[in-house]
Amino acid sequence: MMNIKNTLFRVKERIVFLFLLCIICTIVSTVLTGVTRISNTVEIIDGDKKYSVYTVQSDAKSILKQEGITLEENDTCTFTGFEDDKATLTIYRAFEVPVTVDGVTTNVVVSNNTVQEALDKANIKLGDIDRVTPSVDSILKNGDTITVNRVTYEEYQEKQQIPYGTEGIDRELAPNERKVVVKAGTPGEKVTTYRKVFLDGNLSETIVVADKVVSLPVNEVLKIEQVSQPVNQSFSTSVPYNGTEEDVNLLARLVSREIGGGSDIHKQMVAEVILNRVKSPLFPNTLRGVIEQSGQFDDVENYWTQREPEASTYEAVRKAMAGSNVAQGALYFYAPAWASASSAKWFETSLTFITEIEGHRFFK
Repeated sequence: MMNIKNTLFRVKERIVFLFLLCIICTIVSTVLTGVTRISNTVEIIDGDKKYSVYTVQSDAKSILKQEGITLEENDTCTFTGFEDDKATLTIYRAFEVPVTVDGVTTNVVVSNNTVQEALDKANIKLGDIDRVTPSVDSILKNGDTITVNRVTYEEYQEKQQIPYGTEGIDRELAPNERKVVVKAGTPGEKVTTYRKVFLDGNLSETIVVADKVVSLPVNEVLKIEQVSQPVNQSFSTSVPYNGTEEDVNLLARLVSREIGGGSDIHKQMVAEVILNRVKSPLFPNTLRGVIEQSGQFDDVENYWTQREPEASTYEAVRKAMAGSNVAQGALYFYAPAWASASSAKWFETSLTFITEIEGHRFFK
């Protein structure tokens, strides 16, 4: 009987021991878990403030409550969740953004929203080509403003000529040569499409949308023809030339372009050559006609793009117009340093040499 009692007592002792052991294990496990969880770190970003805290919480709402942080109406936050015991909780405070469209400005409350989301909140619909500043995918910041420009456009077309070129002559003409048109050139044509862009009804820009060539130009074909030099016919060099102020200006510019900064007598001789041609029956009887004669001088329009001639040039021109004859009736001059071999040969063998000055040789 005693053995049975002893056995039962020992069984009870073991049961109590195991029970106490379970309680101890539970307490130790709880303590250890709490130590692990409290080692979690959360970085909190709230506007310009940024700081880190330890927490045993695992969700944004609980962490906000733990830190006493209140989200006002329209405030939002994002929580990354824990990874390697670290997480980030970002708070976005609501603010107003002015939105201007169709001449009306409306304030829209946003928080960590894109421009497009703000427009959606304001029930603003965009056309396919409307322009928005900032771009619709931009994240809004406090202080931003949104502007919507309604875009419309008009298109129109203009026909334009394409200039034709020339072919057949690849050298400078000699004085006894002239150009002859073998085949007339034909300009081409293109159609340019323009687009006028209007922002909110006001013209903003005009852009080229397309250039379409309707027809290609056909080059003018030229050839060189020899011109026999007629025998000089007499004319009076001492007769004054009664030119206008425009003639004086034009002749002064021609002299400047032909010889630049030559001496006064050199300038006067060149001016006399031009005026002698006007007086000679061998050349056109107007100043502009002489200057524009094919193969002789530069295009008249080029004289107006150069700088103003010197006062001494105008003085030389006026002396020539008054009937001076320092060029001794010369009708031609050339610069050997710049002339082609064929041109030089024609001057030297077909004409009568008069004099030479500062690199120019004068003939009649």
